[in-house]
Amino acid sequence: MATVHLAEAPGPAGVTKRLAIKRMRPSLAVSPRFLEMFVAEARVAVGLSHARIVPVLDFGRVGGEYFLALEHVEGRDFGAVLARARARNRPLGAPLGLLIAARVLEALDYAHRRGIVHRDVTPGNVLVSVEGEVRLGDFGVALGPAAEAAGARGTPAYMAPEQARGETVDPRVDIFAVGLLLHEAVTGVRVYGSEGGVSVIERARHGDVPPLPEDAPAAVRRLVARATARDPDARHAGAAAMLEETLAALAVSPTTERDLARALADLFDGQAAAPVEPLADVDLAGVDAAADEVTYLGGGLHALETTPNSDGAAPGDAPPTRLFSRRRAAALAGALALAFALAAALSPQWLGGEAPARTGHPAAATSAAPQARAPKSPPRTVAPTFPTEDGTRPSATTGGKPPVKASTGTGTLDLGAVPWARVRIDGRDAGETPLLGVRLSAGRHVVRLENPHLRVVREILVDVRAGAKTTEVVRFE
Repeated sequence: MATVHLAEAPGPAGVTKRLAIKRMRPSLAVSPRFLEMFVAEARVAVGLSHARIVPVLDFGRVGGEYFLALEHVEGRDFGAVLARARARNRPLGAPLGLLIAARVLEALDYAHRRGIVHRDVTPGNVLVSVEGEVRLGDFGVALGPAAEAAGARGTPAYMAPEQARGETVDPRVDIFAVGLLLHEAVTGVRVYGSEGGVSVIERARHGDVPPLPEDAPAAVRRLVARATARDPDARHAGAAAMLEETLAALAVSPTTERDLARALADLFDGQAAAPVEPLADVDLAGVDAAADEVTYLGGGLHALETTPNSDGAAPGDAPPTRLFSRRRAAALAGALALAFALAAALSPQWLGGEAPARTGHPAAATSAAPQARAPKSPPRTVAPTFPTEDGTRPSATTGGKPPVKASTGTGTLDLGAVPWARVRIDGRDAGETPLLGVRLSAGRHVVRLENPHLRVVREILVDVRAGAKTTEVVRFE
């Protein structure tokens, strides 16, 4: 659902910081389900701060493209390390496997104590730096504290049986996955291979994990057998328990990050860092810089830069946050090869909260949506797509607030538009689609969507139920 790019964010005095930019594919950004997954990853990951977890620095949007900015880890992912070792018929062995497992378990213990289940602990999501440091990343399908715990989300080749069957899961699915990683490091063979014509997902559902060979250390054999038990109750109770047993086994053959760094360099013939493919040149001819927009979604993210409160907010309100200056945004856009210039002022737009004032100060409604060029002709107005209770369709040019049904409580609205739209809810500015988690009072609301480039306006009626989420996607002709 995303591509990953290397970028540099320039700072004062020529100081730069390398970032890994995870860029959501534009074809998926119109889907509320995929966008919700991308946003969910940001919501989970930005709240994690641990030495063994890849930190997410920013989450935002450039034009219509959403991205995550993560700290760049110079090195290789564990999947590439295992593949290289397999190609050379040189399994990593127990000591290095135990070290990597221990570091991943440290990250998982931290996440589990915060009610987060990763659900996708795979070699590709474990990064090994050129210095031998190990970090866990990609919380794209992680379960937060309040998330529904069922469903077969993740990578089948590293799923626990209950996860592959779509049953309710808990932190013990991550324990199982670490057991598979350790098994593969010791043997050099992926446990759920495709031999015998049986699909990977079927193997995962049965959870048949062969024991490690007899020449493996007895402590490691016991560790893997317990972690990959088919019955979750037979596994370690949590990451902390497995970590304790892993460190005890590692103490028999002490291994450090320096040993892992040397092994990484040896495997890749001195090229421990993964190569970076340059992007093709981008032709910016004909791009209208004045029409381009840069918006960063905050929601409690760590800001790389803040600006004085110049938006007329009341005294005591938090100043608006800009995650990058225009110069930084331009540098990122160049690294991403986005085919437009970044000239518009940045304006914060927050996830969740009351629409439209989701940033926490009165100026949010005006700052959240930058103004576009005036269209050459008046926009067409399309009749609402949802009838009223009596079956009639109200005028699409009401211009004011509709009568809202008497109700109590609030619900949330997820709103998408194809290709995109500016939104006003009950006459108030709410930003641009896609909008996720907009909290509204229960009842009926008029939602006005405008795409100035297509010169189309559409109004719909949306009924919000207390305690429920309403999802609407509007497709323009």
